[in-house]
Amino acid sequence: MKAKKTIKSVIQWMLIILGTIALVVSLRVFFFDTYTIPTPSMEPAIMSGDHVVVNKMVPGPRIIKNFFSLGKKGKKPNFTRFPGARVKRKNYSIS
Repeated sequence: MKAKKTIKSVIQWMLIILGTIALVVSLRVFFFDTYTIPTPSMEPAIMSGDHVVVNKMVPGPRIIKNFFSLGKKGKKPNFTRFPGARVKRKNYSIS
């Protein structure tokens, strides 16, 4: 009896941990990502060493069309974007 309870508890914890990892990875891939600014090239606005969170939903997440093209040398993978939000800035429309 006690062995069955222990096995069930271990399986539940493994499912919780794997579900959390899958959730975090999908959030980082599709919704947002964090970056550290390495150089002072944009220094009045962003200092080097700053941490920036980027919203990936504005331009739309980028998805690889053919996963088998990733390992081939000299060939760039073919990407597509999901439709994102349209951003209007003055007279320009960014999509």
